[in-house]
Amino acid sequence: MSWWRRIQQAVLGGGGSRRDRDGLYFYVQPRNCTRIARLRIHRYNDLSQSDEGDGYFCRKIITVAGCPWQATLELRFDRNRRITEQWIEGGALVTAEDYAAQEAAPSGQP
Repeated sequence: MSWWRRIQQAVLGGGGSRRDRDGLYFYVQPRNCTRIARLRIHRYNDLSQSDEGDGYFCRKIITVAGCPWQATLELRFDRNRRITEQWIEGGALVTAEDYAAQEAAPSGQP
């Protein structure tokens, strides 16, 4: 882990920690890319109210450094900001363990 990432985690906390109750973390690997992106969505700042007024939605476009392809993550939430539906296009959702393994690998390794 790089020194800068250690400083960020010390100051901001790690992904999915108990201190971050409003953050939702997703791990996305765009199609044809070896790298994985960690995406944080804040339940109160990143959601938009749906046109119907019965919940919320969020749409994020994910790019990874060194990869020309993008993935799109779309989420639907109920009125209590709980996920009801999710779609990903141009990539795949992977696990936090996959992301951790990538971060633990020496630089230059997938």
